[in-house]
This record gives sequence, C-alpha cells and structure tokens, in this order.
Amino acid sequence: MRLGIAVAFLLLSTSTAFAEFMNGYSDWQGAADIVKYAYVEGLYDSFIGNITTEDQPWVIARRAGVEECALALKISPKMISDAVTMHYQTYNVDWAIRPSAIFGRVMQEVCITYINTARRSFGLADWKTPKGSFLSNE
Repeated sequence: MRLGIAVAFLLLSTSTAFAEFMNGYSDWQGAADIVKYAYVEGLYDSFIGNITTEDQPWVIARRAGVEECALALKISPKMISDAVTMHYQTYNVDWAIRPSAIFGRVMQEVCITYINTARRSFGLADWKTPKGSFLSNE
C-alpha cells in the first residue's frame, strides 16, 4: 500500500500545484481512493517537512505538534481522507473550498492539544481551533 501511495505521489508531484489540482468537493469526490491518499500524504509531508532557518516559533511549534500527534494517534492517509470527506458531507456550504484547506482544518482540530503543548514549550499562548464550516457559523 505504501508503495502504491509513493508511486501515485511521485506521479502527482509535491509542488504547490499538486495541492491545487483539486478545487473542491466535486474533484475530491471523483478521485480514486489512492489519489486521495497520495494527496493527503503529500500535504502532510509538505506541512511538516518544509523547514527553513527563518521559521517563526509558531510555525515550528505547529509542525512539531502535528508530527507528534500523527505519530501518537497513528494517523493514516485513509483516516485523513475520510475526515476530509466527512467535512464535505457535513458542511455542504464548503463544497467550493479546496481539499488542501479542509486538510489543514482537520489536522488542526485533531491535533490542537499536541500543537498547544509545543506552543507552550516556545512560550506561546494556546491556539483556539476553529471548528465546523469555513463559510457559515455552524
């Protein structure tokens, strides 16, 4: 399975364009599972792997918190893919939102405790995570 994800991921590229080839729920819903898994794996790798010497403490803390969370909870590409799908199914007003944005919201909601632990280690205040729809007050 990991080999299949790796092959699909290589075929799709890791650039920003990779995250933008899906523009909303219709693209997400129409994609094969292996494409969805590769998509979220690429987003995750980009989320925790883009490291520069100029990163701000909040960026480093978010990256560390998400990485620790994913390892501790044994989060898989299927789990993230299912969570993105569930968001779209729950909040149909968000169907125009890119899956990459939904991914970010899902990961922050799931991992907020880990992110805040990492933030505190940098002397930063806890984040409150937004929940629900991007486009309504649900």
